[in-house]
Amino acid sequence: MDTQITFILNEERCKQAMLEFETGNNAMLWVMENAPLYNDIIYRYKNIPRLVNCYYMGIFYSDILKFFNLYTKISDCIKPPF
Repeated sequence: MDTQITFILNEERCKQAMLEFETGNNAMLWVMENAPLYNDIIYRYKNIPRLVNCYYMGIFYSDILKFFNLYTKISDCIKPPF
């Protein structure tokens, strides 16, 4: 069950991951290293696209959403087309 502490920690983890992406030069390695974080912030349901929850008790956690968008964009670009 998600708690406010979980959201605060994930917000900081997402912020750190985005900083690492800006200073790094290997997108594939970054995606692999941050897959656990990505999996922590998304919800997967049958036949529904990936969803991210970046709200908790009326508070919007913007870095969670920014990380989700960045990770999705980068990982979709580096996947082989088969």
